[in-house]
Amino acid sequence: MGSNGAIKASWTTDGRISDSRYGSIGIQVTPAELAALSILLGSPLAVSGEPDVAPSRKGAFNISMSISATQDGRHQITLRQHKRNISHMPAARGSGFSPLYSKHLAAGSLPYSQDEKAVHSILVSEYTLKIVKSGSSLYLHNSYSKTTQTQFLSTLPNSRELSFQVASDSAQPLPSNPVIDAISLLPFVGGLVPLASMPLVKTVQFVAFGGLPPARLLQRLEGLVDKVNRHAPHLQIFGPLYEPQNIALLYRERERLGMLATDAKPADNIADKASRIQRYITLIARLTTMIPGMSTQGATETVQAATKREMERSYQDAVAAHNVNRSRSSSLVDSHACSECGARSKRFSTQVYSRSNRSSDLSMVTAASPTTSTGSTPHSLGKQVERLLKSDLPFSVDDVALVARLVIAAWTLSVEAVAWEEGEQGFQVLDTSKLPEQMVLC
Repeated sequence: MGSNGAIKASWTTDGRISDSRYGSIGIQVTPAELAALSILLGSPLAVSGEPDVAPSRKGAFNISMSISATQDGRHQITLRQHKRNISHMPAARGSGFSPLYSKHLAAGSLPYSQDEKAVHSILVSEYTLKIVKSGSSLYLHNSYSKTTQTQFLSTLPNSRELSFQVASDSAQPLPSNPVIDAISLLPFVGGLVPLASMPLVKTVQFVAFGGLPPARLLQRLEGLVDKVNRHAPHLQIFGPLYEPQNIALLYRERERLGMLATDAKPADNIADKASRIQRYITLIARLTTMIPGMSTQGATETVQAATKREMERSYQDAVAAHNVNRSRSSSLVDSHACSECGARSKRFSTQVYSRSNRSSDLSMVTAASPTTSTGSTPHSLGKQVERLLKSDLPFSVDDVALVARLVIAAWTLSVEAVAWEEGEQGFQVLDTSKLPEQMVLC
């Protein structure tokens, strides 16, 4: 409460005064500010001369942006809020996205620490993905080369300096992996944003999948949301979609998510993707507060630490599965391969996805791969959620950490890719050099 006055004073001092322009209330904006707003909303800019804003132009929050020239030669930016579907209505407070992560992840930059002067982040490229797949120890060093992405980030409004690092493999074993550490924090810092670069998405996906296919992961997670909602429906924390009168809409949404796992690809726009990730973030928060015998802060810190361990185990599984697949591919090419190679690969794969009941140290296994009564193991991420669907609430810390990892995996299936390279498909970031120096946002 004591800081309220300071916050209001700062907002009054640093804020920009609006006035009446062209019959609307508006403020002047620069190209960099407009580019940042486009990324935060996940809304591409429709330029003058194009037809009326089409549905595909709507952003993550069903807001469209268009630019048009005024009679006196100036340029006016118009934001239009379109009617939101019930499935797009927001979940509980605290399930939104961080502006910092929104800007960085769209440019393939993964923030991992921050101090009073700078934001430190890892530039994730195809090379980063390659060394992550190798399983080598990683260390960070400063990046002095300027890329299209770093130059773009430097033009955007920032409260701190930007410090970029790149990851390289190390011959010496290191105590931690900075890439894994940064990925494990994403659900807790507003990092599951609507837009991200493709190399970054692939890197996160490799780590979070643990060498398993997703199968019906999205549909099963939606079922887990329903399970938690039915535990305390009066709280209404998952948005209008889970209200009793909208049960038919919820059924159709689950059917649509089930189709996403098959060849029949239904419509799945950026608003659909962003809204379900909001529900999954709310799911993590609710499961965390339900952990018995802990304060909210204590439970949050414990779950974050457990999620880091869960991601490390998943990463080890992913590397092991990658090596097995690579060995199998090599054996097919090698005409001199012995007949026992396939059996050895099969035995090794079985060891990777088996769980030791004698120890809680699952260094080769994710906690999401429990052995069933028949000795078999789940062969997809969707199957891992099924175990949670059969478990009683509240969940243990390890199970909540498992949910956090599965939500990160679901995000990689739901995030919209940003097109940076020539010929890439995806969200087109604004070219600030082609915009007027000053515009009016109304």
